[in-house]
Amino acid sequence: MNIILTLVALAFPTVEGYLALKILEGKNPVLWNAERICAGFLLGCSLSGFLIFWGVLFGVPLTFVGFLGIHLVIIVGLIFVYHRKFDIFEKLSHLKLFLNFKFKILNFLRLPKRYPIWLRILLVWMIVWTIVKIGAGGYDILHAPSYWDDNYANWNMRAQVLYTEQNLMLHLNPSHPLYFGGRAAGYPLTAYITRIWIAMVNGEWSDKIVNNVSFLWFISFLTVFFSSLYRSFKNSKSGVLWAIFGLYILVSLPLYLIHGTNPYTDVFMSGVLFMTMYWFFEWMRSKGKDSDSWLNILGFAAAMMIYIKNEALLIFLPPFLILFAFICWRKVRNPVKQIQSLVKILLPVTLVAVPWSVFKITHNLGFANNTSVSGAFSLTPDPNVPSAIFHDLMYTGSFLILFPLFVLLILMSWNIWRRSYIGILVIFLLTVFAGEFCIYWLTDLSVEALRHTGFGRGMVHIAPLIVFVGLWLIKEILRKADHNQ
Repeated sequence: MNIILTLVALAFPTVEGYLALKILEGKNPVLWNAERICAGFLLGCSLSGFLIFWGVLFGVPLTFVGFLGIHLVIIVGLIFVYHRKFDIFEKLSHLKLFLNFKFKILNFLRLPKRYPIWLRILLVWMIVWTIVKIGAGGYDILHAPSYWDDNYANWNMRAQVLYTEQNLMLHLNPSHPLYFGGRAAGYPLTAYITRIWIAMVNGEWSDKIVNNVSFLWFISFLTVFFSSLYRSFKNSKSGVLWAIFGLYILVSLPLYLIHGTNPYTDVFMSGVLFMTMYWFFEWMRSKGKDSDSWLNILGFAAAMMIYIKNEALLIFLPPFLILFAFICWRKVRNPVKQIQSLVKILLPVTLVAVPWSVFKITHNLGFANNTSVSGAFSLTPDPNVPSAIFHDLMYTGSFLILFPLFVLLILMSWNIWRRSYIGILVIFLLTVFAGEFCIYWLTDLSVEALRHTGFGRGMVHIAPLIVFVGLWLIKEILRKADHNQ
């Protein structure tokens, strides 16, 4: 019964995100049905979390009735816009999109007969082993209570405080341990509000119940990731093999699997970041109406990314905006269309980033996980941080050989990626890595790197994008070698 009620609760943000994506795609959809539903779930959680927060801040009660009212307003508003844009009542066939999970991606049984039997066996083995690992982790998260570090002391504890008190706790002194919910009070409320909503629908707070959402975020993103890989490699001779191989690699990364099957928010963050940058990549290489559709949903994803974790605002958004402005200047020659393209990105980003940043500053909330606006920025280098980070990436096994292999691929394919749009993603990844390194090296957050926690979690955010870019570079290296022969 709890599972059913949880799915009912999460159907609301899923519908909201789905409708938003359909509206933004317009009459030229670029996402596949299952992909849109899963992406809609991820983005819808952030959208509803942001709007519910502002609703509660301006007087909507932090209760089931208050949350339900905001959800219904969002859905009715989106349906109204959708109806005005597509005349929904004349196209009821659109309803089947929610039920159509024909993925065509998993038709590996239709592989050309030229593929040897050993390859088919390997493919099946990777699929089965991936399912086993995901299933084992899913069983654990659904049956075990929260007891690890931030699992208990942050993500669930803060949500439970707000759920119990039915108040944002802003009336307390900023130094109070329960101010704005308590620990990591500077974090956006998306993950907390989603948990609170699940508890409200179930009529009680239970860690095992609210933890379900983290696993569903994980599964949803894996669907989006698989879809993205298949779309990017489908023109090659073995597109489905690339997609399955990429999914297998991502799930095989120990730290990524741990975060995906525990009630953290980092995999959720990694999913929305990946969608932002992957849709950016598709926009770069698309033309005509497809380009407009990718651009519209790209702006939505970039905005929703901001309200998941602080890293989005501090680390991911600045290089993304700079790179987007550069590509917009290179790709879009018409000055009017350049301005229009920039507005489609900057407007949704501004509508989320500015009010949230103003709120944080006026309420003395941190832009890291601290309780002060300026507390973390001492700019004092810690000489022990570089070795700690090197140890994390090379010796602990949390990411296996992902990072050294990625560096090797970058060096081997210099002449390939510097002349291609994939190079923009390479530059983004290198910039993010440098930014993360400097933050943990030069600020008081160095303690997180020395404890072998914070920096590793930061790398979880970019791991899917690294896998995608790495596979793309391997494909291009092989293609070039085959061409030279």
